[in-house]
Amino acid sequence: MSMNPPPPGAPPPPPGEDQPGRPPVPGHPAGGAPPPPAGPPPGYVPFGAAPPAAGQRTNGFAVASLVLGIVGIVLCFLWIPWILAIIFGAIAIKQCNEDPTYTGKGLAIAGLVCGLVGAAIIVLFLVSSGGDLTYDFGSVIVGLDPIR
Repeated sequence: MSMNPPPPGAPPPPPGEDQPGRPPVPGHPAGGAPPPPAGPPPGYVPFGAAPPAAGQRTNGFAVASLVLGIVGIVLCFLWIPWILAIIFGAIAIKQCNEDPTYTGKGLAIAGLVCGLVGAAIIVLFLVSSGGDLTYDFGSVIVGLDPIR
């Protein structure tokens, strides 16, 4: 390393190198490269590395319960999705409580609640209709004039 200033027009030396009249940068060895980083930030899993809790897995009944619960709300008149969402949600909650390697208890609870909402919608519909599920399509006039 030279203690001579750089010639005019030349780029300045890199910050890690000693410069005349300037103290060395703290944390950097004199005249060397900076130390390597300490490691990845907490919670970051590098590509190809195993996740921290490799033994845990998401319960399939919990995922199925959530999916069927959402479908059960949208298509509540089909009955089967929200009924299965309630059943699968109850099974998944029980399995998550018994086996600590299962995750997804929140998914199961959400699926169970969505299934119950689908059931409530259909019950409200049946109560409001008085149990009469017939509909006379001929009673509605769309606004077309009959041809004479």
